[in-house]
Amino acid sequence: AWGGLPPKSKAFAKSGEPAGGARGAGLQLAPNATRILHALGLAEELAAISLAPHAIEIRDGMRPPGARNLTLPLGADLAQRYGAPYLLCRRGELLALLRAHLHTPTEHSREVTHITQTPAHITAHCADGSAATASHLIAADGVRSRIRAHLFPSEFPSEPPAPQQTWTIWRLQLTGESHPLQSIAASNAIQLWGGVGSHMVAYPLPETPRHPRAVNLVAVAEDTHPDAHPTDAFAHWKALPWLPALRAHPWKRYRIETRAPLPACRHARITLIGDAAHPLPPFLAQGAGMAIEDAAALAHDLSAPDAPHRRAHIERLRRAVLAQADWLHRRGLRSRLAWHPLSLRLAAALARPLRDTRLAWLYAAPPPH
Repeated sequence: AWGGLPPKSKAFAKSGEPAGGARGAGLQLAPNATRILHALGLAEELAAISLAPHAIEIRDGMRPPGARNLTLPLGADLAQRYGAPYLLCRRGELLALLRAHLHTPTEHSREVTHITQTPAHITAHCADGSAATASHLIAADGVRSRIRAHLFPSEFPSEPPAPQQTWTIWRLQLTGESHPLQSIAASNAIQLWGGVGSHMVAYPLPETPRHPRAVNLVAVAEDTHPDAHPTDAFAHWKALPWLPALRAHPWKRYRIETRAPLPACRHARITLIGDAAHPLPPFLAQGAGMAIEDAAALAHDLSAPDAPHRRAHIERLRRAVLAQADWLHRRGLRSRLAWHPLSLRLAAALARPLRDTRLAWLYAAPPPH
């Protein structure tokens, strides 16, 4: 519920811009996330900023264009089965929608650098020299969480060892009528190309009062040079003849970082949520979804502490983390295939269509307690 946070709560944001500013990166929201947003009374507002894809179309990146391997239906069938739709939207617009209903004041450009504690209180110290004292602290400061580093300094050595497996992710959003992916912009489906150690996904984003209709493009490759460009990393793929035309576009590059999930998200007066507690690689499209589930579980816990409810949420998080860890390591190292949000092998098992229960534990509503 919106009243989950105590009335005297205050939020600090490292970003200098309010939610919904220039950040327009695309998000995939599966039924486990949209169900929570609908329960908050946001179904109509969410529909106004999102698009419900009818399918995921999966192709082999090494085959010529037009060779489709598999289609996974989404749309009304999935929404009926799990009680909520699969949606595509922009991160900034979702944040703006949530913030419009949040009564907790948010102070921007307030980066928390360290914390101090007494038996009765906890104080967050900011980079600008300011500080705030409260009875509890909720940290949602990402995979490089300063708060998690304070709790577990051994996880953040000054010279971390070289990773055994490195993934690079590139993102690009295309608007207008001159780019080569007009057919995807006009479509209502997620396009997924996969190959050895890499994959690429493209999906349409809807026209809204703030943004024109667009295509969100995400490419992931393993063991690439830190400065590699996606047009080079995927140059040998036959399925993407349009990719060289996008070389001059403003791709954004990131490194995929993982960290072991915490056995417990609460430590005395500190609660970690989202990537600070359980970083999720983008192979089940659940980064935003699990953050939303975290927030719902936290609100429930603050308003009515319920050990069975908390255990159920932790179990879902554990299974999501293990599923993606298995994807990165066991399947990644043995078959070196990475697909988003599903591999072709798993996708084939889920087709019939999507009546297999392999993702029911994640998409379906948790059992009542």
